[in-house]
Amino acid sequence: MEIRKIIISGFAGSIVYFLAGWLFYGILFKDIYPDNGNGNLFFIYLGGLVYNLFVAYVLVKWSKDSSILSGMQTAAFIGFVMSLSMNFFIYADKPLIIKSFILDICISIIIFAILGIVIAFINSKLEKK
Repeated sequence: MEIRKIIISGFAGSIVYFLAGWLFYGILFKDIYPDNGNGNLFFIYLGGLVYNLFVAYVLVKWSKDSSILSGMQTAAFIGFVMSLSMNFFIYADKPLIIKSFILDICISIIIFAILGIVIAFINSKLEKK
């Protein structure tokens, strides 16, 4: 039963993640990571799917509280840690743009908080079946 919840909520979260990424990085804040024309949307989706399966796994297996608020908080923390780490790697070989560094972390926290809500909501509906 748990693997079913992880897979279903992880896939649902990956769709939301993809759309939120398009909204934040493709429309609202496209200057953070300018499009060089070489982006592969399939690999972008797969990266998001892996993130979401990980978040779903954490929320199903490790979280003591399965509420939507707890899912949001846990996923936001995961987004913060992953984004902070990724930004350190990104700026390891290019000049630091502090505004973009901080903005990207804030965007990730928001997106992951949304994912936590989606994943926890779906898992709560799957528990009732």
